[in-house]
Amino acid sequence: MKKRNFNLFLMALCTISLGLFSASNPNDVEEPDEIDEGNTLKKRVTAGSQCTDFIKNNKKLAKVTRGRPKEGTNLKRNGKDKFFLSIGTDSVEVDTNNDFFPGALFDASIVANLKAKGQLVKFLNQEMVSEIARSTVQSTSTGEKKESISQDRQAEDKPEAKKYKDMSLYEKTKILINQQLDKAIDPATKQQIDNENVSDEKKEELVKDILNQKTFQDSISSKSQGSVRGMKTIASYVSAKPGDKKVTLCMVNLWSEALQKKADAIATMDRSVLKGSKPGKPLSQQVADLQTEEGARKVFSKFGTFVVKDEYGDLSVISYAQAGCMNNCSQMSEESAFIEAELKADRAIIQFREEAIELQTNFDKESQASESRSTGEIDYYAQQNIEQRYAASAKGNLRGAYTVDSAMYGHPINGQYTALVVRAWTPSSQDFAGEIQESLDKEPGQQEVDYDYESNDYEDGGSMGLDDDDF
Repeated sequence: MKKRNFNLFLMALCTISLGLFSASNPNDVEEPDEIDEGNTLKKRVTAGSQCTDFIKNNKKLAKVTRGRPKEGTNLKRNGKDKFFLSIGTDSVEVDTNNDFFPGALFDASIVANLKAKGQLVKFLNQEMVSEIARSTVQSTSTGEKKESISQDRQAEDKPEAKKYKDMSLYEKTKILINQQLDKAIDPATKQQIDNENVSDEKKEELVKDILNQKTFQDSISSKSQGSVRGMKTIASYVSAKPGDKKVTLCMVNLWSEALQKKADAIATMDRSVLKGSKPGKPLSQQVADLQTEEGARKVFSKFGTFVVKDEYGDLSVISYAQAGCMNNCSQMSEESAFIEAELKADRAIIQFREEAIELQTNFDKESQASESRSTGEIDYYAQQNIEQRYAASAKGNLRGAYTVDSAMYGHPINGQYTALVVRAWTPSSQDFAGEIQESLDKEPGQQEVDYDYESNDYEDGGSMGLDDDDF
């Protein structure tokens, strides 16, 4: 009987042990059906959210990368070739009802494009300098301090004060600690210390009330510079509504070796690369018709340059630009708006061929925690600064650029009249410009020299945006 009871006891003990082991197994713990609303994570829609969604959900990118497109380096299905995707964002702080809004929005697209290119430059090379300093000070004392007999000698041997620029990081940190110590002491305490009626003992007591103090200083600087050739915009999104105080814009840029070869061929007129076999559609059919409202709406959201094939098989560059018409859109303002848009469109073609970019980023942060001896309360102070500077330059001769289409419409956001311009460059248009120049350079009566014009055939047609031969 006793043996049976002992066996039952062992079985019960095993059951309890197994139950405890099962409950302690994290894989067996049941998840709650609903997460408490107070603990849910709130996602903020950032300026680049739409561009991030574009990269993740674009079918052509998914096909090229076997369904795994992402920012940065991407590997093609063949397992060998790679391409680079980057996102650039910017915002427009000008009120949408302001006359300068259309121009500010286009400027934001230029900055976003520059930032996207800057991501590639930073990926290629980034020179970084980092300095971190942490100091912990505890102010305690005991006993009575006696007069130093070497005080006069110390005064004689005291070294000359250093200039701030010659100080070490440690010495600067000590200055920072003293400076922040002054900030940590409240005005009432400072007033009591400065009050001549308060005894020296009381003043010393007030200062000594700070028992512990921790100071942290972090400084990071990075610099990247390089040359970008053949990087194109494949998507852009604008988030704006009438009356918005802030409008955001993001762009997705693509770089690949194939695009760089195209840019180099365009810059050098390398016929071995430019020459193909199949013509494409006329450029006027490949761009949205600006003489219709539907076409104008599409162009309002297009920024940057696109590489396509025209009806002659020429590898062509199409560039979009826009500029607001100022001062109630007088005749002179209208003319100025088209001039501005054409200049910006032509510059983008030069930038596609090659652009030198420099990126400088500085980050500085300092923080301090001071503990009161009397109350035990901790006062926390922190300050940080982030500075980022982009610089870009591009130069070159552009010959043969022409306007494919242009028009002026009220901006879809604020209704202000805005000049829309679509410019293009093709090898054949550059050749024709050369023919004209050669003819103009001849003196009157000079015998005409036949110009050997080479017509070009190219491989296949293409369309604006994301093409298979871009990778």
